[in-house]
Amino acid sequence: MTVAGSQAPPGGGAPVPDPDRVAAVRAGIADEAGACAAFAEAEHTALTSLNTHTLARARDGDLGECLMLLGHVRDRVAALDPDRLQPRRGLAGLFDSRAARLKAFRAAWVSTASAVGDAAADLGTRGGAIATRHTALENLWAETRDAIAALDVPIAAARAWLADRPSARPVIAPGPDDLYDPVEPQADAEAALAREPVEVREAGPDIPALPHPLAARLAALEAVRAVALGRLPLLRAAQNADCGVPARIREVCDGIEAWQADWRDALGLAGRKPKKVQPDPARLIQARTALTDGLARAEQDLKMAGQRRDELNTRTAPDRDAPRQAA
Repeated sequence: MTVAGSQAPPGGGAPVPDPDRVAAVRAGIADEAGACAAFAEAEHTALTSLNTHTLARARDGDLGECLMLLGHVRDRVAALDPDRLQPRRGLAGLFDSRAARLKAFRAAWVSTASAVGDAAADLGTRGGAIATRHTALENLWAETRDAIAALDVPIAAARAWLADRPSARPVIAPGPDDLYDPVEPQADAEAALAREPVEVREAGPDIPALPHPLAARLAALEAVRAVALGRLPLLRAAQNADCGVPARIREVCDGIEAWQADWRDALGLAGRKPKKVQPDPARLIQARTALTDGLARAEQDLKMAGQRRDELNTRTAPDRDAPRQAA
């Protein structure tokens, strides 16, 4: 068994409705217009709600803020040029010193490291939200699949009931022109009310028959099911659009942490009191390059993910499935 009331077919694919449940639902079908109009209402409502929720969930999420944060980090880190640690040459160097430059550079780094740390925390939160969204999409996929399987039971029952229904000439409801004889414009209200209505006629070769109420309801159920089937690949596409983003964001956050630790040590700020050091510009540049390279990879991946999301949203216009969602 896969989901309640269904059996997995030998070759895989969509679950086959449980014959016993189909028979039980079929036996409870009443040949009444009101009952037929509300047939499988719970299953219909559940799947309709999932269809709407799924479409909204697949479209939500914005990578723009993440890209802005990555750009902010890149610009702040790039502004810290290790060459500023070297005193000027010539006469200008007479009023310059390595110690003064180190002190100014340390102050600039502390400010930048604080801002970059805040951005990293924000990035981590947003990356977690994207990962949570992936889990929600996976749950929606499973819920939609199970709701389709649940609706398949009454659909199969309705098909069987209609197939076995005794054939009879259907009756067509009279149209406006059939109920009353033409009324002349000058006729008064009493004359109009006195006219006898025409009797309801059986549908004949030239008169289209109205479908049985259960047949109309079956069409509505099948329409909602068709929309739901289309939602399943949409959910997978939404997951795949930015599946690598959370990992890339974690990589950036780790890179920021490593850069902060490396520069803190290189600038003599790792302890409680600043140390007298002579920072190695090559070491600082190497640590900065490692971070900026990671930022560049993340920006490229997020831009590609954003493009895939935009393409997905374009293919799923808000009103695309509206006609098929009608009850």
